[in-house]
Amino acid sequence: MKKTESEKKRDETVDALKAIGIISVIIGHTAEVLPLTRLKLGAFVYLYHIMVFFFAAGYVFDENSADKPYVYIGKRVFRIFLLYVGYNTLFVLLHNFFRSVSIIRADAYSINDILIFLAAGTVFQTNETMLGAFWFLPVYLVSSAVFCILFHACRLLSSFGSDRRVFTAAVTVSILLCCSLGLYYNTRGMYLSYHIQTSFLAVPVMFAGWLTKKCRRLEPLYCRWGYILSGLVLYFLIAFSDYRVELTANHLGNPVLFFPVTLLGIYFCMCLSKTLQKHRCLQRLSTFIGKNSFHYMALHLLFIKTMDVLLTCLMGGSRETASVFPHSYNLGLTYTAVSVACITVIIKGFFRAADILRKMVIDSGHSVDR
Repeated sequence: MKKTESEKKRDETVDALKAIGIISVIIGHTAEVLPLTRLKLGAFVYLYHIMVFFFAAGYVFDENSADKPYVYIGKRVFRIFLLYVGYNTLFVLLHNFFRSVSIIRADAYSINDILIFLAAGTVFQTNETMLGAFWFLPVYLVSSAVFCILFHACRLLSSFGSDRRVFTAAVTVSILLCCSLGLYYNTRGMYLSYHIQTSFLAVPVMFAGWLTKKCRRLEPLYCRWGYILSGLVLYFLIAFSDYRVELTANHLGNPVLFFPVTLLGIYFCMCLSKTLQKHRCLQRLSTFIGKNSFHYMALHLLFIKTMDVLLTCLMGGSRETASVFPHSYNLGLTYTAVSVACITVIIKGFFRAADILRKMVIDSGHSVDR
């Protein structure tokens, strides 16, 4: 049965949520402190920025996908695999060029190195510094797989008893199990391959996203006052304590507060995304950024370092200054704004060129038929 237009339509609030998430990731790499304030902006966005994407995945999860988990998992692996391999290939082939213009500080690649690192991309590994944010992708794939399999198992259990309470109990046990495993691995500094220990923290957040979508009565809670109040709570938390989250280092701040703070940060983002949808220009921009968040994740460090190289050339600085990672100067939110703007223009230009090329191919095909 074909899907209706309403079913095909993307949830623009979720796209806005993902846009907030990816912009927060960029801010986390460029701005430690908000100008003219004492707000630790980097620490603020680290409270939620990665988990926003897991919440969004759970929010848009189609329950029918749980009937065939292998299809759901396969589609995600295939799409991300193509993008991962594509960007890894691009950056590996350009590695020596980036090194020659001081965008990166690294050893030059030989032919053997290039072949090795190209192959590494096929198993979701990259040696490219500017693709450092890609550590998140294997975690995302494993989390999605575990979430779908657990959801499928919960539905299977409930079908035997034909009781919704069995499903609720099974979901509750699944969430508690993942929470326990995630906190255990991370608080004890136990690192698994591909940062899989983080996946156990992400699965409960995906369940939270799915439950939020089910609870329509929560809709009125997403308002301007919501993000102001939640933002203030998060601000006071980091302003008057040493609370900081860094998932790549298995640092959860306070383990007891990790999930409450994460969900409060996601609530802050949800309220903000709802507000963005009320303004036409911001709605269109946030929807575009959210739909293409992968490309912003892949390209933002390249543009930040390109800015550093250009500024260093203008000011007559040294190559060593230009290649400092992740940025050479204290430009803060300027890095974020310029990189987001440049990537937006490039992606729009690429899509426009692809449309023109597609129309040319179609028109040429029609002319041949005639």
